Amino acid sequence: MEADRVRRTRASANLLHRPVTTKGPAGAAEVARGTCGLQAQTWAGAVLQVRARSTQTTKADVDTAREVDRSVVRGWFQRGTLHLVATEDYSWLLALLGPVLEKRNERRYRQLGLDERTRERGR
Repeated sequence: MEADRVRRTRASANLLHRPVTTKGPAGAAEVARGTCGLQAQTWAGAVLQVRARSTQTTKADVDTAREVDRSVVRGWFQRGTLHLVATEDYSWLLALLGPVLEKRNERRYRQLGLDERTRERGR
């Protein structure tokens, strides 16, 4: 594949080729759904990730999507880092990636004194 085509394909897959024009809380969920999650180590970073892909969505819209509409959720899914995902994707992502992350973190759980009962409550 030629370099230009690779760049265009990557931009398209990341919704950076043609930002979503939806305004309002649905904009954040639509972006998160379309990308299957955005890296969100900080909330400010999550907001910028959405706004780079949505021409009219504001910080307040993203805040509303998380806090009021609950159409997006921030959690540890991919690569053990925080990601912003559409709420409807939460269950299947956690079912798919959760066991891998738990296995990888067993040593840390023991260091923190988190027994299985406590971990189950957290799940």
